[in-house]
Amino acid sequence: MLNWLNRYAGVASELLDADERLTGSLLDVGSGDQGFANLGGSDRFVGVDIEFGGAPAPTMLAMRVPIGPLPFVDGAFDTVLSLDALEHVPRPERAGFVREICRVAGSRAIIACPSAEAAEIDAMLRRWYVRRGEVPPAWLNEHDEHGLPTRAEVEEFCRLEGYRPRPLAMPNGLLSLMAVIADLDPDIAPMAQHELRARPALWRELFQASADFDSFRVGWVIEREQPLTATVRLGAIDETISEALRCDCGTCSMELPYAGGVHDLRPLRCRGAAASAA
Repeated sequence: MLNWLNRYAGVASELLDADERLTGSLLDVGSGDQGFANLGGSDRFVGVDIEFGGAPAPTMLAMRVPIGPLPFVDGAFDTVLSLDALEHVPRPERAGFVREICRVAGSRAIIACPSAEAAEIDAMLRRWYVRRGEVPPAWLNEHDEHGLPTRAEVEEFCRLEGYRPRPLAMPNGLLSLMAVIADLDPDIAPMAQHELRARPALWRELFQASADFDSFRVGWVIEREQPLTATVRLGAIDETISEALRCDCGTCSMELPYAGGVHDLRPLRCRGAAASAA
């Protein structure tokens, strides 16, 4: 969908080299079914979410995880990415959410989300649903329930000891809004889907070229001052992911159950606990 391409286009220059390949192992937090795969490419990556509504992208190693600490060791991945997830976290837990993303990032974390400046846009979308006689979607209700973070709050979350944060320009606000509407409006969505299939590179270039710091979406790159060697290696994601898993006890390696295209890590269960139960 155009809206998802818009999100990932805004961070593509931070993730990809001149040959359009990932520069290191990637964890996509709150990935949904496609995540980083919205940019195309053949690089394998790890996506985690609390639920997957459909089949994960072929290039994604998908993991269903519980709400709470990420089940990975410190510095597990070269880069940890989280787009449009922070606003769905209850306000008291947002600072911890960003710290946890940074903890499992060996080199850097990248976050982006709509800021409080998008509150009127959310109100407009709610009115749009009401006029159509439809119930607003859960994600829009969560924006209202938790409140969108302010720019200052997001910046404060990103200023962590041992890290160097820097702001990241996001695609133009009006263009971002139009991408959302194009995906949501059933009369426009078929045209948007056709455009995305026919000219993905053109739309990605348009989103990237429009980026500035005035968008209602805010983005930050948070780099470790002293990078760690990532446990999960690019090009060997499936072979090294088990080494990066951390169970509740924090020391044991974890079982990696697999069902329906997704590794389900709920509940977290270490090998030691499994052996004791047997």
